[in-house]
Amino acid sequence: MLKRSLPFALLLSLTAAAHAQKSPAVMETLGIKIGDTPAQIDKVLTGLGYKLVAKEDYVARLGMPARPQRREYQNLVPRPGMLPNEKGYVKVGFTQQTSTVEAIARRERFDQPVSRAEMEKALIAKYGPITKHGGQLGPLEWMSLESNRYKPNDSPDICKVAVAGNVNYNRFASSYEMCRQTVAVMLTESSNQGAEFRVMEVSLVDFVAHSREAAAVEALAEKERQDEMEKRRQVPVPKI
Repeated sequence: MLKRSLPFALLLSLTAAAHAQKSPAVMETLGIKIGDTPAQIDKVLTGLGYKLVAKEDYVARLGMPARPQRREYQNLVPRPGMLPNEKGYVKVGFTQQTSTVEAIARRERFDQPVSRAEMEKALIAKYGPITKHGGQLGPLEWMSLESNRYKPNDSPDICKVAVAGNVNYNRFASSYEMCRQTVAVMLTESSNQGAEFRVMEVSLVDFVAHSREAAAVEALAEKERQDEMEKRRQVPVPKI
């Protein structure tokens, strides 16, 4: 008796889901990594010639002091008598409670064209098997999902990195419940029919760390709201 085979589309989605459950081998680029402190990030990047050019802090609330939320660093190359060239930038987003790194977006322009094939080999050696290859116009992605929360009909698009170097992930914690970690790399400014490139963009985000601390802050905010409501309940109602 012949066994009935699964529909190809379903089989493909199940295979992709199983593959996507594996986290990237590392969550690091340029010597900085997910989980680092602001001081660790600053030490590494300033040592590489980057300068802090923008910062944003979480406001003091819910019993927590003001603390780093976002930092942006630039690497500028001076040119005599001209404005400097931007060789690259690094943007870093920090978690809501402990202010450790949850997201990194990096862009670097190389002095000479780089082999796309060799860079892809190096990236796979570093981050592991690619989840999705976007070709010359799209990103290389390493995406891991929560195996017990992913269903074949679910779209993993919510687990993609933010576009345009954004490192602020401001949705509610529950929005990312199916996501774990994602790495995406874009190789642009191609030449030699796409065989070489000049610009690399690397983005990393740890949705687990983000959701864990976002949920904790949401719980603190809800407790504060309930406490305020209870205080108001204790106040006598106006005379009627």
